[in-house]
Amino acid sequence: MARAKKSETLPAYEGREVVHASMKITRAGDGLSEALQLAPVALHHGDEVHVVLKGRVIDVQHPLLKSTDADEDRLVRKHIVATEEITIVDEADVQGALNQAAERLATLRDEAAGREPLPGLKPGEEG
Repeated sequence: MARAKKSETLPAYEGREVVHASMKITRAGDGLSEALQLAPVALHHGDEVHVVLKGRVIDVQHPLLKSTDADEDRLVRKHIVATEEITIVDEADVQGALNQAAERLATLRDEAAGREPLPGLKPGEEG
């Protein structure tokens, strides 16, 4: 299984600075639609659903950053991922991974804002 490479900076593209990364996931409904035809599930407005998918990067694009005039030469690295497998799962099966991702994101936000967490607090918590 390929792991996402941690990079402090994204590689330049055609001499231009790449400042953000994004992801577009395609074909996510295809596999679920077939499964729901064979084993229907009635979901309701407001239901919370946990979905796990396996995908493959099929394209990498470098669109211009949509921001200010100062950003006119800066790019976004946009990963296009095609869904290969997808399923609805129980919350208990993924909650640990979701919690870890939320804590990591809170840490990254704190670091970007120049904040250090207080001892005894989780990232993103205020004392």
